[in-house]
Amino acid sequence: MERMRGTAAIYVRISADASGQGLGVARQEADARELCARRGWIVAEVFCDNDRSAFSRRSSRARYQAMLGAIRDGRIDTVVAWHPDRLHRQTRELVPFIDLVNAQGVQVETVTAGKYDLTSASGRLNARILGDVAEFESEHKAERVRRKLEQNAAEGKHHGGSRPYGWADDRVTLVDAEAEMVRQAATSLLAGESVKSIARAMNDAGQTTSTGRPWRDVNVRDMLLRERNAGLRVHHGAVVGRGLWAPIMGEAEFLQVKALLSDPTRRTTPGRDGRVHLLTGLARCGLCNGPVVVAKGKPYKGVAKSIYRCRQGHVSRDQVAVDDLVSRVVLARLALPDARELLAAPGEADGAAAAMAEAQVLQARLAEAAEAFAAGVLTLGQLTTINATVRPKLAEAEGRAASPDRSKVLGSLAGAPDPAEVWESLSPERRRAVVALLVNVTILPTSAGRTFRPDHVGIEWLQA
Repeated sequence: MERMRGTAAIYVRISADASGQGLGVARQEADARELCARRGWIVAEVFCDNDRSAFSRRSSRARYQAMLGAIRDGRIDTVVAWHPDRLHRQTRELVPFIDLVNAQGVQVETVTAGKYDLTSASGRLNARILGDVAEFESEHKAERVRRKLEQNAAEGKHHGGSRPYGWADDRVTLVDAEAEMVRQAATSLLAGESVKSIARAMNDAGQTTSTGRPWRDVNVRDMLLRERNAGLRVHHGAVVGRGLWAPIMGEAEFLQVKALLSDPTRRTTPGRDGRVHLLTGLARCGLCNGPVVVAKGKPYKGVAKSIYRCRQGHVSRDQVAVDDLVSRVVLARLALPDARELLAAPGEADGAAAAMAEAQVLQARLAEAAEAFAAGVLTLGQLTTINATVRPKLAEAEGRAASPDRSKVLGSLAGAPDPAEVWESLSPERRRAVVALLVNVTILPTSAGRTFRPDHVGIEWLQA
């Protein structure tokens, strides 16, 4: 392609645009256009990478790459930038750029540094020197920032980011209404509610995220998994000590929430936006032991009822009748005088308490190591060794500490004057959690027929 002479491309870039208004790149473009006008060059295109670093390997510059494409295609013969460091801050990008513009006969000029000579040996040397200086400045700044963040982490201070829901702008003072919503969300989760239903409840209560957006299940999940809820400080994804802010919940409750949400067997998309039948996935087939699901039965007198069936078709039962039977059996047990004994599982409670104490000791050891590193007592290698040794033990202890909280699942059901009335007020998720905590349900095979027989539904009480 024959190159059109006097055709320029303007490249503008700024690493951080805090306001999001693009004022920095707009000023660069205005100055560059003025230079082009003085030279009599036609501006073919402006390539803008706003809020994009030229130093970070994780940051891609789409418009810079597009400009290189325009050079290869012969659409421009001049590149204009405000300063050389707007184009490059790493020599790994500068070297191929030099090769490309020389091969294509493209000149480079800047507003503040004049002509950027890349055609001569001395010009390329100066360019490489400028590139080395820019790269050094970026690396040195990154070192200072990294060291400051490490110091903040060790001292329990925050270091930027959007305001975490539950705290004021100072990231230290609790916002009482938001903190209470976090506690309610944690309690609901441990009581068997789905993350989707918690998000719905928060939206229904008129709550928004700290950035003013409606709650989604992913936002609720992220919010509940924040270690800062328990007053713990995180750096590079690891707890490094206690923060200087007021915690929203205790460490034991947070560990239960974390273990529940991190459980790989947890079903996160139960269907119907979290609204599910009582025994879907909970009851088992009496032949293959597979989980039963809800399906439509064969029509009878023009009506097709919902049934529970295993995926192999071994068993099928009227869904409404089975739900009613299991509900009545559970409620009858909860109406007995000793129902409150169901709130505690002594073996689990004792084991969870011991694991919690072990986890707190390990957590304190990691915090002490982080403080020693900040004070210069430990080297980075020593800190890394301690973390690699202690963290697996901590994760194992946290898992044992996070036993199901029976009191939250059963709530006011146990010992209520009328458990049936409380049952009617519960969400489908809460009812499922109660059933999963108290009984195993098995749909037994039977002969053909439409008569529902309760003795063909096995209900086995789980040990309290």
